[in-house]
Amino acid sequence: MTSNHFPLRSCEDWNIWLNLIRMRTLEDDIWKFIDPNADNHPVLKEPVLADFVLKEAVQPQSGPAATPYDTAEYNRLLAIYNLDLREYLEHKQVMGRLMKLVCDTVDPRSLMVAKHAKSLAETMKILRQHFEPTDHAQAVALRRQFATLCETPNAKELESWLLDWEFMMLESQELNIPELQGDRVLHAFLEAIRPLAARWVETSEAVIKRCKLEGHELTIEKLFRSCHVFLRKRAAGITVSRRQHRPGRDAVTIR
Repeated sequence: MTSNHFPLRSCEDWNIWLNLIRMRTLEDDIWKFIDPNADNHPVLKEPVLADFVLKEAVQPQSGPAATPYDTAEYNRLLAIYNLDLREYLEHKQVMGRLMKLVCDTVDPRSLMVAKHAKSLAETMKILRQHFEPTDHAQAVALRRQFATLCETPNAKELESWLLDWEFMMLESQELNIPELQGDRVLHAFLEAIRPLAARWVETSEAVIKRCKLEGHELTIEKLFRSCHVFLRKRAAGITVSRRQHRPGRDAVTIR
């Protein structure tokens, strides 16, 4: 968790707030347990030892009645149980931190609508019903977000800024907002990040021109992937010489 909390007070905050929560779950792969847009969630259940070693294999007997197979099979299933138990406990701990984040960021009066929820997943569903904007309101919020994202971010917030761009583009495509698609948005993204990655932007622009001349399309999704790779390598201190981009690859291979 970080201290950069975005408050949820109104429908206009919903998409950014939901993206913040989603980003906190990616590393631990628990979004599937709480996604408020999903019809059915897998349930996070504590594994039961008996399910592993009593139903699937006979516990090894002591003394001469024990066989090497029984003992090996029992130990194998016991190891699987221990792995599942460790994963469950880790997920449960993350869920607890997420619940605290929700309580810390949602307006207390608004959080009252979910006071009877029995789980984090149920809380998220109720908050969605309460805060998710209509298509029109969501389109207005996305246009405002686009205007904000066109400003160059602080270098320390670059990764989260990039994720906000990706989320904004995904939402605008789902709502089919014409002015938030195509070359205009692609070039706005490049201009915003130029002060922080000038060489990468210049080479990306050259690649875009070459792709158009050759009849290929470099989508903004591919550009995002390339940018993620660039940022990771730069953070690791890796310097890669410029190479000619081959249209059709998933990313722009430039540094």
